[in-house]
Amino acid sequence: MTAFEFDRERHIYRLDGAIIPSLSELLRGITEPIYSHVPDQSVVEAAKIRGSQAHLDTELFDKGEVDHFVSPNAAAWREFRSATGFTPTHIEYSTYHPTVKFGTTIDRLGVIGKTQWLIDIKTGTPSRWHALQTGGQALALSAHGIVSRDVRRANVVLSANGPAGEYAIHLHEQPFDVNYFYHYAQVQKWRHLYE
Repeated sequence: MTAFEFDRERHIYRLDGAIIPSLSELLRGITEPIYSHVPDQSVVEAAKIRGSQAHLDTELFDKGEVDHFVSPNAAAWREFRSATGFTPTHIEYSTYHPTVKFGTTIDRLGVIGKTQWLIDIKTGTPSRWHALQTGGQALALSAHGIVSRDVRRANVVLSANGPAGEYAIHLHEQPFDVNYFYHYAQVQKWRHLYE
């Protein structure tokens, strides 16, 4: 049996004791050129902190561990859930792909009506690479039979605008995102063999 571990504090995934790359690490070939052009890198760091806080707030809400909202982002998440009827089945769920060998943490997997949805929570500007991210997550989940590769995928972008926050849903509807991520990840792993 395969032993999978995730050290959440250090963000390190292990498979049978060996460190494996995260999905985010595999996507750095796409994300670093985008974010390295931001003149003030403290803006990027502030966005990471804001995103981490929003993830914590929404996780506590979804687990029923808070009855009030400490941030407008968490209030926006509450509004998304109320408006869509989204019910989470997996919250901050860590998993891996057994053959591509990468780890990932799914923000939310759940249902709206009878349809299964993979939701990635964001607090910044939507980007095209987010579809590859959810494609990779769908690939990992489907390898374990948790979802089919064509699970509905979306970003829910939370905004701190206004006292109750706002949200926007960005659908990832291209079925080839999963295959593109698979091939991209294989090329990234090949590149690391020769570095």
